Order: sequence, then structure tokens, then C-alpha cells
Amino acid sequence: FFLCGFSNLNLSSKLLANIYSTKTYCTPRNYTSLVGSGTGPITCPNVTGSSCFMSCGLLVLKRAVPLILQRHDKFDPRVIDDSYDADKVQAMHGPFMEFIAAMYLNLQDSSVVGAILHDLYEASGLKHVPKDVVEFFDFYILPILRAKGLSRFFDVALSTTEVWDGKVGEVQLHEVLSSGEKQDAFIKVEPTANMQSAVDRAVSSLDMEYTPREIYARAEETIHQLESSAGRELSHQEKSAIREPLVCNGKRHVYINKETQFVIFYIARLNDLDGSGLDVKMNLDKKIRMTVSLDDDGTSTERRDFHLDGVVLYRGRNDSHADHYFALNAYEDGVYMQDDQELSGPKSWEGWSDLTSDKVPNTCSYMAVYVPEPCCS
Repeated sequence: FFLCGFSNLNLSSKLLANIYSTKTYCTPRNYTSLVGSGTGPITCPNVTGSSCFMSCGLLVLKRAVPLILQRHDKFDPRVIDDSYDADKVQAMHGPFMEFIAAMYLNLQDSSVVGAILHDLYEASGLKHVPKDVVEFFDFYILPILRAKGLSRFFDVALSTTEVWDGKVGEVQLHEVLSSGEKQDAFIKVEPTANMQSAVDRAVSSLDMEYTPREIYARAEETIHQLESSAGRELSHQEKSAIREPLVCNGKRHVYINKETQFVIFYIARLNDLDGSGLDVKMNLDKKIRMTVSLDDDGTSTERRDFHLDGVVLYRGRNDSHADHYFALNAYEDGVYMQDDQELSGPKSWEGWSDLTSDKVPNTCSYMAVYVPEPCCS
């Protein structure tokens, strides 16, 4: 995974040099020597007693580290949506980039990583209480990525193509659906027997009623003409009488875009405070198949393989005082468990099968990252 070019290596060292020089309790070292040293990946000290959600939200980005480093000096606060606190997002950018550099170097200095996480936590303005890892990613990490010009890799609306196919009379129509205001960072799947079936339900062909844009435009023109001739606005019922007969039956499809380098899934264990999803035993297949769009409008597609690259696991029973998150991530020498300060592994994915198939009591998969097979990258 890691791109070991000198540019990223030197950049990462430069980013970390700042925190080594400003934090007097950090021991200076030649951190460039850590790359490929066999010490294992980064560990994340729990700096508040409840910061595991933040660490795991950051570890989800492992696959994206080189992409983020390539835009290390890019940050445009103007693209941050009004629903976010732009000042806090901007304050988080510095320590966020230091953490990305530490991930790139597989930094094992707990005092330095702890200092970075502490600064990131303080910049976020979060209170020292547990939060949901998905919520943290959505409201604190995603705005940073957007400000860095990386939306196309993380916003589902930009990394997938959603289309509708249907017939109007004897005419077959194919339309790309507008993303609208959708701001999802993940493909949401419901927990079921295995990941493949969960993904198929989320992105497979589904029945969908839809009015093609050209037909809808004609209906609106008809409404406009009638209102002009009547000298009044048509009632809701009168407009519906014109629009509803034009609704067509068809199928909705969601395709992964061909340039997509990773897909992040949110496994919806908790819905409307209903924790029943925590009890569903779900196997995370090491490999799944998804349909990829080879063009901009989903006209040309093919099935491709994606393999498991990372997992965020949840331990608890929907009790904020006892909830805990930890991660499994694949590296060059195997899969490691990153659980706060503790690092276990490497093993194969089979070696972690009790965790990836929900066999450990009160523990289940919560997020999963899949990447295209190398032949399709």
C-alpha cells in the first residue's frame, strides 16, 4: 500500500519535525528510519479515556494516506459547508496532517502520536465523552478532506454513478440520477449473513418509480401554460393530476466509478436507537464483487473484485460509558489489530476470523474498507 517515494517520506518527516520541536516531552529520533523497520504500524494512545472513536475514524484513512500527503498544503475553507464549524475544521488541519504523516511512517513513538491526537482533540472542541466513529468521520474528518480537494474519493455521490433504466411506451430510457444534496461518506449496508449479500442489497438493481427529466420538463411547461391562460396558480391537486400519470416504472442501479481506489462501508448496527443489529452475526467476506461503471453515465459496466483492507470493530451494547472501537488493518506483512496503545499481529485475515465473523461476544464489525483487486486498479 504505502508509496515509499522520497517525496512523501521527506514530507512526512518535515510535518513531524514540527511536533518534535514544539513538544518538549518528545524524544527526538531519526523517524525516517522507522519506515520498513518491521516495528509494525502506528498505535494510537487513548488520550482522553474515550478517544478510541477518533483514532479509528483516522485509521479508516490508511488507504488514502498517499493521496492526502500529495495535497499536504491544500486547504480551502470556502468549500466547507455551513453546517460545519469552519474555524474548528481549519484548526484541526495541522494536527490532522501530522497524524497522516505518522501513519505514513508507521510511527511507534507513543508520546508523539499521543501529542498529535491530543492537539487534534483540543482543536475539534469535543468534550471528553465517547462519540460514534461514523458521526465523528462525517462531521470532523470529511470536511477536512473536502477542503483539501479530495471529495471525489470520499463523497459517495462523486465516487459512484446512480442510474435509472426504464421504458416510456416502447422507448427504453437510461438516465444518470442527480446526487442532489447527498453528503454521505459511506455506502450504508444493513447487517446480514455476509458482506456480499449486504452489498448486493445496497447497490443492486431496485424497483424505482421515476419521471425522466425530459418528460418532467414537458409537464412543467404544461402547468406553466395552464397557469398563464387561467391567470392563477394551479392547486396542488391539479398539478399532481398532470405529473402523476407521467411517473414510470424502472430500475435504479448504483455503480462504483472505475477510478475509485477504496470503498468505505458503514454497517448500520444501530438504527433509531434500536440495537438489534448488534446481535446479527455477519461474516466480512475477504473478497466481494461489485459492478463498476466504465464511463460517466453507467452505459458500459463490468463486475470487478474488491478485497477486504480494513475493519473498524465495535465492542459494547449501545452504552456510551462502555462502548469501545478498535481496528484491523492490512499492511504489507499481514493484518494487525490496532486497539488504542496495543498492537497485535501480523496475521492473515483468516487468523482474525473470530472478529470478522462476529464470533467474539459483544463485538461486531461496524465499518469496512474494500479496495479493488490489483488487476483492476
